[in-house]
Amino acid sequence: MKLVSCYIDNFGMLCDRKYNFRDGINSILSKNGTGKSTLVGFIKAMLYGIGETRKLDISENDRKRYMPWQGGRFGGSLTFTVGEKSYTVERSFGAKASLDEFRLIDTRSGAPSQDYTENLGEELFGIDREGFERTVLFSEKQLLGKNDNKSISGKLSDLVGTEFDIGEYDKAMSLLEEKRKFYFKRGGGGEIGTLKKELSLVQGSLDSLSRLGEKSSAESEQINALKVQIHTLEERAEKIRANVERIGIIKENLAKEAVYRDMLTALMKEEEKLKGIKAFFKGDIPFPEELEKIEKKHSQLRAIMERRDFSASDEYIALDAFFKNHTSFEEIDAMCELNSATESLIKEKAEIARYEDESAAQMRRLFPKLLPKRADIEKMSRLPAAKSIKRSPVMLVICALMFTLGVVFGFAVSYFAFIASAIAVVIFIFTGNKKEVNSELSDYVFGIDPSLSDMPAHDALIEIEKRLDLYEQLSKDREDRLEILNEKINEKKSVIFAFLGKFPLTGSGSIGEALRQIKEKYLKYYSMQMAREHIASTSLDNTTSANQLKEEITVFLSKFNTKTTAPLDEIRRMLSEYQIQSNTVKNMREQCADYKARHSLVGKSEPTEMNGQADVSTLKRITDEIALKREELQRLLGEHDATLSEFARRDELIARQNLLIEKIEKYEYELSTVQNTILFLKRACDNITDRYLGKTVEGFKKYQKDMSGNDGDFSLDTEFSLSRTEGSQTHPESSYSRGTRDLYALAIRLSLLDSLYEGEAPFIILDDPFIAFDDEKVKRAVSVLKKLSSTRQIIYLTCSEARAI
Repeated sequence: MKLVSCYIDNFGMLCDRKYNFRDGINSILSKNGTGKSTLVGFIKAMLYGIGETRKLDISENDRKRYMPWQGGRFGGSLTFTVGEKSYTVERSFGAKASLDEFRLIDTRSGAPSQDYTENLGEELFGIDREGFERTVLFSEKQLLGKNDNKSISGKLSDLVGTEFDIGEYDKAMSLLEEKRKFYFKRGGGGEIGTLKKELSLVQGSLDSLSRLGEKSSAESEQINALKVQIHTLEERAEKIRANVERIGIIKENLAKEAVYRDMLTALMKEEEKLKGIKAFFKGDIPFPEELEKIEKKHSQLRAIMERRDFSASDEYIALDAFFKNHTSFEEIDAMCELNSATESLIKEKAEIARYEDESAAQMRRLFPKLLPKRADIEKMSRLPAAKSIKRSPVMLVICALMFTLGVVFGFAVSYFAFIASAIAVVIFIFTGNKKEVNSELSDYVFGIDPSLSDMPAHDALIEIEKRLDLYEQLSKDREDRLEILNEKINEKKSVIFAFLGKFPLTGSGSIGEALRQIKEKYLKYYSMQMAREHIASTSLDNTTSANQLKEEITVFLSKFNTKTTAPLDEIRRMLSEYQIQSNTVKNMREQCADYKARHSLVGKSEPTEMNGQADVSTLKRITDEIALKREELQRLLGEHDATLSEFARRDELIARQNLLIEKIEKYEYELSTVQNTILFLKRACDNITDRYLGKTVEGFKKYQKDMSGNDGDFSLDTEFSLSRTEGSQTHPESSYSRGTRDLYALAIRLSLLDSLYEGEAPFIILDDPFIAFDDEKVKRAVSVLKKLSSTRQIIYLTCSEARAI
């Protein structure tokens, strides 16, 4: 086979380059870094492709290494001859092998050829890519590489391409090795090791079955005794719990009755206020209509006595403008009542906001000292309840020294030295590792609630977390109540503000003050209107009418304990206060009745003299003890069930033991067969290869003598490792200089070519293989190549004019 030409589209640093090849030696002299090795890589890629690899090192990954520097189509073409036929192979490469393209063309006809596939190199030379690199391709870098290769050995033995070729050998060896690893791995692995471990466990279980009877009886006695203890403790706990619940109910009722008494006291105060207001009215509460009628008569009297028209006065004009939007005493009084209800809601909201209500008191009882954070609880729950205190290194050294001296001098001096060693042992024991309560955890619990310090730390954390859940729920309920109160307050205020918006108020301050101003102005305005009406309908000199009006007014005022110069204003104000106070008393009476009914208060709870707190502590201690004993009981029950279950598995374990023994014996026999097969197959392969090494060794001796000028006694093993015998000693090729080793390696490669290709001779690529040769060896090697060039095409690349051909 000969190369004719190649064209490189883009390959590494090479771009748009064409090379023509002739028979004999094709010498390419070029400086380093100009693409000589890239050309060699291109020829190899055209014949074998690039293949797929995931190696990150670019020197071991040709796809990354030869990716075009300048971009463009990655690939090119190579024209070659085989016998009488000529072909052109075209390949292009992508980022991965699945994107590569291959095309073979019959050069003479220009038509696609099916003579070879994309495995072109293997079909031409009968060896794989690695074998090609170790025979046809010569480079300074690869000369000292390994020469052994399964495809080379197979071709030497004429096995490649037969039914039982070296590929089948590799496949068989791989399958045998996989089977061997299934049975046995180093370190006791493999199926046999697994079965033996299981057999050991089964036999250990069978050995322990003989002691299970006694163990089962002892466990039953422990379980029964523990059940009796738990039952006794539960009965005692139930009695204490009932007493604690009774005391708790009594205390709860006492607290509710105290609240009820406070409510009654507040009601009595309000009733006293109402009683004082009623005293003003002397028991006769006037109707609003009756008061309006007297006010009208009072205005008429004033009009008669003063004989003037109010319509022209500045005061009337101002009041008429102020009340251009109509109102009435009823509307004003309704707004006063609405404002009073609003102020009550605001007071209730303030109590909630200041944490003065009943739910706030409950929240404070949950966490009397500090409100915990959930993140801190989670952090503390991960801490151990106790921590180890390690031995002091200094103390250990002192104890060891005392013990050693005591023993030594005990034999030599007196028995007192033995006392010193005993003291050292005692100190060592008492200064050893020990458990102490985790102070950080206990301090945290105490800082939250000292009453929880008697509980185990982690149980206390669980209790704290439960309390925090309740605290958060109470807090949410408070927020919901505040939101409802805000809605009610805003709703009532919007009605009051809508009413106040009807009047041009200035500097009124609070809502109550504004309503008071409106009411006072309306009284004056109403009186003036009544006076106008009377002036318009009666004669101004009607003295009789005036006396009659005065008498009626005097009789009406005598019913009340008025103290001001404006008695009608005073009566109307007191009437408004009476209505408000009456509603307040009525509401408080209803609240008291409702509270008493809801809590079923009968006023019969008596203070208890029992120490409920001591009972709670005792109950907590007993409950913890019951919990520990229940845990112990569950552990014993589990162990007892396991004991009984294990004892019941005796027949099953015996059957499993026999099965495992039988299986291990079978697998060990099969493993022995596989190992012997691997050994015999390897020996057979080595014998076949060794049979064909003779002609390779003879060829090597000829080439090395032509290039070195010296004879020698050489031997070559089945892996193509070279050694030379000088006198009575045999030296491997690694014992010689770099130049000598390169010469031997080149001679082996040339002899392999002669052995591998006796018919159609392939071309040879030499990429500067003489770098380590001295001048004499270079001349001799060049002479050998010139002789070879008569029968083989040679592509010779070098960067040195001294080594040029």
